[in-house]
Amino acid sequence: GATPAQSGVNNNSNASSYLLNESSNTHLQTSSTTSNAVTVSIAGLVKIDINFILEVTATNTDIVVNVIEKPSGGSASTIQSITRGHAAAGNTAIGFSLVRHVAVGTDLYYTINRVGGGGALLTTSTFILTKLD
Repeated sequence: GATPAQSGVNNNSNASSYLLNESSNTHLQTSSTTSNAVTVSIAGLVKIDINFILEVTATNTDIVVNVIEKPSGGSASTIQSITRGHAAAGNTAIGFSLVRHVAVGTDLYYTINRVGGGGALLTTSTFILTKLD
């Protein structure tokens, strides 16, 4: 599988989403309308697996991971949000899975925000979308 490049955690931009092992683009494809998102080409169930390793570089840092869904022609909305607070610097893991029914043309992606402090997403992190039907 592919892993995201190390990047800063910020409040202003989407982190990268990745398309895995789908050369024909029949189920998933890179979004042409939403930066760093994956578009679902066939309606149905999608499994979303998050496994982020974050390096927190300052005390009293809250990390917020959001999984975002944006229907074709619609507005983006958060379908899952996880906040992890850190009193001290160090590495932390945030991992979870979701199963979601989505319509054709729906974009899926994630954002990582921080409140106070600082941090970075390590290259061992993954965001995987699997079409289930």
